[in-house]
Amino acid sequence: MRLAATTAVLLAAVVALTAQTRALSRAEIDAAIALGEMGEPRPYLLRHQGQPDNPVVVGAVYTPFLRVAFLSRAARDRGERLDPASLDPRVLEPLVYVAFRWYCCEDDPSGALVVAEPKVLMLPVAPRAPQFVNVMDRHGAVRPIWSRKGSAVLESFAGSPPYDDIVLVAAFPSGVLEAGRPFVIYKDSGTRQSIRTGVVRADDAFAWR
Repeated sequence: MRLAATTAVLLAAVVALTAQTRALSRAEIDAAIALGEMGEPRPYLLRHQGQPDNPVVVGAVYTPFLRVAFLSRAARDRGERLDPASLDPRVLEPLVYVAFRWYCCEDDPSGALVVAEPKVLMLPVAPRAPQFVNVMDRHGAVRPIWSRKGSAVLESFAGSPPYDDIVLVAAFPSGVLEAGRPFVIYKDSGTRQSIRTGVVRADDAFAWR
């Protein structure tokens, strides 16, 4: 019974995420505007891979729906209402923005990892060990469409950094985002790697729009 329920949640999550490969409909835009007017939109969370009770968050996820909702909230705060016709087409692109954190420390006495630039990938399956990142990079990993240092790109849809250690924002095609697939943010000094792995959990993705 538990297996059947879990399978149902996974299938529903895949359907929900796959639906975001297309542009938002007018009804979905209106729903996003309503969310911004009536509530406080929050980014979805890319949670640390591992046990479900692990509280660590690797990144914050912004779908097109959420980007519209954030713009609507900003308009509300100005005493206005967001006009769908005024939306920048880039806000509606079928891309998911992920704001990645880089938290804690590097185990590298040389200090090379401290100054290394973090990079991100979406992996086809969970890495079994840190050294598998390079292999995955050549066999099925998805690189971002683009990435930007810092969190300034969130301002394009009136978002603000949900954490003070956001180091970059990366955009991935919505069509490759599915429940259970992991993301890694990592640093590589040539001799050492430091990696954080987050995963889209099915019970989270089920409610994403």
